[in-house]
Amino acid sequence: MEKVEKQVLKILLLEDSQRDYEIINELLIDEDFNFIIERVDNRKDFISSLQLQKYDVILSDFSLPDFNAFGALKHALELCPETPFIVVSGSIGEETAIDLIKKGAIDYVLKDRIERLPFSVKRALEEVEVIEARKQVEKALKNSEKEYRGLFENAPLGIYRTTPDGRILKANPFLVKMLGYRSFKDLVKRNLNHEDFEPSYSREEFQKRIEQDGEIRGLEAQWKLHDGKVIYVSESATLVRDENKKPLYYDGIVEDISGRKSAEDEIQKRIEDLEYFHKFTVGRELTMIELKREINSLLKEAGKEQKYLLVE
Repeated sequence: MEKVEKQVLKILLLEDSQRDYEIINELLIDEDFNFIIERVDNRKDFISSLQLQKYDVILSDFSLPDFNAFGALKHALELCPETPFIVVSGSIGEETAIDLIKKGAIDYVLKDRIERLPFSVKRALEEVEVIEARKQVEKALKNSEKEYRGLFENAPLGIYRTTPDGRILKANPFLVKMLGYRSFKDLVKRNLNHEDFEPSYSREEFQKRIEQDGEIRGLEAQWKLHDGKVIYVSESATLVRDENKKPLYYDGIVEDISGRKSAEDEIQKRIEDLEYFHKFTVGRELTMIELKREINSLLKEAGKEQKYLLVE
């Protein structure tokens, strides 16, 4: 039997440090990635590379002499919005890291925890697959029932149809499994108003928004399942009306984003730990300086030579 070669991963790295480039390259090799990495270290070459080549993932240092991650992210979103963008840099402030994620970066990896990078790259590529699947599902909704049925049964994200009051009419196998049920028959006994789901938004709020706009896109919420497990989801839905414009049912897509939320929480926790350590260290240094100054003062009063040399 012929050996199936792994797809070559094309990576664009914006990095001005040769040493950091070598560390990233060696780390990906150690994790058995099959990849080609192109390194650039300035704004002009970064933009040129995006215009001439298609990449599977972009890795970017936060700060370069003439450029930074915010500028790089802006160009990446304009030229290749589907390509995952990961910031790989030293410690930065909490607000900066969160702002990068909000603006479209898929993850942030600290260089003193560079071992997280392979996991981040793998997760980014998985998210790209889910996004592509979502696009196919949305396209299939506009095409024939046969095309829709194939994607409905096999899509790697949840698909449903409910009445406006929350009664489940259809749910694909992925959604049934996501919600912790063995079969559609078990799930259909419930509805989306049932306390089993405990979404972090009210059904009334959901109805008001979808009937006002005709659709909901990317509603993020927390769902508590019947077994007590809590997941985070991103939900999109479209309202279908009858010939008299009366709401008939909702067609929706649900993506489990618990992994992404966990990664964001990890970033947030790391930032908080680093900032606490910084404040603790600075405070301790100031305390030691004051203590040394007081000892010097007492030695001086006693007519003895001062012990510590302090730079004022």
